[in-house]
Amino acid sequence: MFRAILRFFETNGEACRARLTRPPEVVRVRPVDLLERPVDGGGELPIRNGRVEMDVAPFEIVTLELTRVIEPVNTA
Repeated sequence: MFRAILRFFETNGEACRARLTRPPEVVRVRPVDLLERPVDGGGELPIRNGRVEMDVAPFEIVTLELTRVIEPVNTA
């Protein structure tokens, strides 16, 4: 498993809906705090049709942990 952090923020001062289209190898997306710790009660965000959608508050900083599967390297 490989973990990556994606961070973005809303800059217009208006609530909005964010949509992330994820690569097929990403198997889990979950919100974490700025120190990359799991958010209380956050759980995983549902992946539907290859996308993750979430509401974003005005000026909110969003940090997501993306977990993907890495294929083993064949050294033979």
